[in-house]
Amino acid sequence: MNSPHNYQPLVDEAVACWMDAEENRFEFCVKANEVVGKYEEGATVELARQIERSISTVQNYARVGKMWNKMNSQKAEIYRDEIKYSFWALLAPLWDNKVIDMQGVYHWLDEKKENKWTVENMRAKLPTIDGKSVWKKSAKQFLRMTQRMIDAELLNSPALDVDPEDYIKIVRALKLANGRIKQGLGETK
Repeated sequence: MNSPHNYQPLVDEAVACWMDAEENRFEFCVKANEVVGKYEEGATVELARQIERSISTVQNYARVGKMWNKMNSQKAEIYRDEIKYSFWALLAPLWDNKVIDMQGVYHWLDEKKENKWTVENMRAKLPTIDGKSVWKKSAKQFLRMTQRMIDAELLNSPALDVDPEDYIKIVRALKLANGRIKQGLGETK
């Protein structure tokens, strides 16, 4: 029978790695993967509590550790020395959800190095878990938000503290932007 805290030494090691910040971020990811991967009741919660992060954040670090463990060890070391954790964190969920395979991971890490991308540059180029581009998702969100603003017809609302002429110009601009975005998305009516 397992004692209620047999995960504690592993949690303590992971916390020590966490405290060493960026220098040991990968070591933390590997330890987090061990903690999360053991499925011992309370282990992930305890690790999250001790590093003052959410359970989902610990699980995201664990994904990087899981991906790291599956990589060719020589390649993994080279990439680790050259590419910061934040880029790995973009790739791990895509790999874990089988959007990209390990060759895809290597490809994107090579592209990052070759093109000297920022995290934002890389994020914009990566596929998403649902297969939609970041731009397309953002554009659709913008359309929904602006459509609600247009439909609200706030002109007669006492809460509107915008000059009526300015309001009409804003709504006209939103309608124009919506039309152009729909055109770009291929959703013109």
